[in-house]
Amino acid sequence: MAAVQPAFRPSGKDGSAALPERGAKAKILVIDDDERNLVAIRSTLEDLAEVVLASSGEEGLRALLHEDFAVILLDVIMPGLDGYETAKLIRRRESRKERRSCFYPPSTRTRRI
Repeated sequence: MAAVQPAFRPSGKDGSAALPERGAKAKILVIDDDERNLVAIRSTLEDLAEVVLASSGEEGLRALLHEDFAVILLDVIMPGLDGYETAKLIRRRESRKERRSCFYPPSTRTRRI
């Protein structure tokens, strides 16, 4: 029986994000409180990458404790930790890693103040 190869190599000494092994899919973390957006993004990206979904900033931070992601997609407006606050906490915790975060604004929702 062949040994199972890990999907990601360990991070480099400089703390850079782990790269997927040849033939393995990169992991993308998507953080959004709207389930419709999560489903749409997953269906769009699932052929290109392993997509992990989180329905809140807090849930996304927990996912980062257990897995490494090549890219993080964040909704800007969410209850609790919004996208900016979540990104700030991620950067503070993983300041040396090269990780790409992309914010996307809601197209039809408005923020209640």
